Amino acid sequence: MGRRLTNTNMAKIFKTRKEAEDYYRDHPSSAGDKMDTLRPKVKRQDPEHKLQVRCVDWFDENYPNELLFAIPNGGKRHKAVAAKLKAEGVRAGIPDLMLARPTSDAYYAQDSSGEITTVRPLYPGLFIEMKIKPNGPTPEQKQKLKQLKEAGYLTAVVYTFEQFQKEIRSYLNS
Repeated sequence: MGRRLTNTNMAKIFKTRKEAEDYYRDHPSSAGDKMDTLRPKVKRQDPEHKLQVRCVDWFDENYPNELLFAIPNGGKRHKAVAAKLKAEGVRAGIPDLMLARPTSDAYYAQDSSGEITTVRPLYPGLFIEMKIKPNGPTPEQKQKLKQLKEAGYLTAVVYTFEQFQKEIRSYLNS
């Protein structure tokens, strides 16, 4: 049988902290440990998030036909969600953003008839790790950036909006 809801075990919803304090002061048997849960939530400062949002907004406005996307590997998650994402292929250390566009510059080769042909683009894409100083890439991030470079991608660790703009412009103009 289900549990009978009473004033002491029924969840109360209050619009303000003062409303909750007044209620629990007038109904002390209902208060229990509930007053501890009424602490105001402290907004976590996330300057890296703000930087990335600003950079992506700028990119979308200036390069609407290009494909830049986030790779959401970081952040706090419930254990079940983290396990599910890991099983789906989320890997620690992968950079925050990828620009999926090969460079115009390319490696060239001469074929057997003497024709110069394009063998492949100089870089098939750009991976960007966003950071706020004094933070730097973690050892896992450094390893993944190294692996991506070895695979032929261009990588960058970006600390400022201006640096992001410079990296993007340089890459797209190459």
